[in-house]
Amino acid sequence: MTDEIGADESGVPDLPATIADVFLALVGVVVIMLLALAPLIRTPAALAGGRSIDETLAAITIDGARPLSLLADASGLGIEGQAARRVPLDRMRDDAGLAAALREAVAKGQPVLLAIAPDGQEAAFVFESLASGLGVGDYYQLRVDAACDYAIDAGRAGCRPGRVPA
Repeated sequence: MTDEIGADESGVPDLPATIADVFLALVGVVVIMLLALAPLIRTPAALAGGRSIDETLAAITIDGARPLSLLADASGLGIEGQAARRVPLDRMRDDAGLAAALREAVAKGQPVLLAIAPDGQEAAFVFESLASGLGVGDYYQLRVDAACDYAIDAGRAGCRPGRVPA
């Protein structure tokens, strides 16, 4: 007998056993790499996020008060709490209900939060001019962006990674 592992009595290495040993060693290395990288792997379930934008908007408070939350997207502006109510992009400046909601928020001292979808830049631009015309001074922005999830941007300095506090 020989002392060499994977060799038969004649001293010739057993090729299938040697290949199996190398294969198992490689599998072990790959498993360890996957375990180390698991927190960084973004699966479809992780990319979907835990809450929808509507749930996120409903959970937000600013300085202890519930803001008037608006969602700007390519089709126009949605008012939180009025799911069926969408103000089309071409009617935003003329919509009496939107103007009344903004005036009421200003009168009550209620903060205004504008959530901007990735395709909502034009609606956000129209809202900016509408808000300044109605006396809405400062308002908060929530950028909804796939690259950084949901991020509050009160300073309008761009999208920062991070979750909105519930």
